[in-house]
Amino acid sequence: MRRVAILSAALAATVLAGCATSSLTPTVETRQSIVSYDIQGLAYQGAAERIVATHREVMSSARIERTFAPDPLPASPGQIRMDNPFAGTSMAGMARMGGSQFLMPQCDGAQLVITADDTSFGRYGETTRYTSCVWAYAEGVHLEVYSAFTQRSGASADLIGRQVAQAVLNRDSSEFIARTHERIVGDLVSAGARVEQLSSRES
Repeated sequence: MRRVAILSAALAATVLAGCATSSLTPTVETRQSIVSYDIQGLAYQGAAERIVATHREVMSSARIERTFAPDPLPASPGQIRMDNPFAGTSMAGMARMGGSQFLMPQCDGAQLVITADDTSFGRYGETTRYTSCVWAYAEGVHLEVYSAFTQRSGASADLIGRQVAQAVLNRDSSEFIARTHERIVGDLVSAGARVEQLSSRES
């Protein structure tokens, strides 16, 4: 028992020694991803309602925007593009001076756009923002999910506690992004849809 306690103390001291150097510098890091899916076997309305319901169940907050579907439906769906909504304004210049690109996901032509946040680990400096875009097209339904995982590190007690745990376990709350995708797809499949992942991009 004493040997375990000594080893645990030594491990904690080693981890804290690392945290006492560069880890104490206030840092914000954001990692982004976009995953696209093709949905068949379920009409747009049914797919949209299922996707909305899943977001309401798993997210800390959500904003839902709906618009009319085009008539006739397009032969191919849209896709998320990253753009600076402040381009050409004074805010764009300020962002460049501050080193920020201000790129945000744009869902041109989407009939459903959900902007949601998972702040479950917010007190530990980790949050994830999602933008989910749904397009109806002639052959089915298209879904793209953008996620931005932001991790803050620094000298607060909560952040240092998280950094120690992360160093020991080699994991953080970004693992819940994959689980969120699995939940969205699983709920669609439960409703009778066939879902195929088409692509995945990570920053």
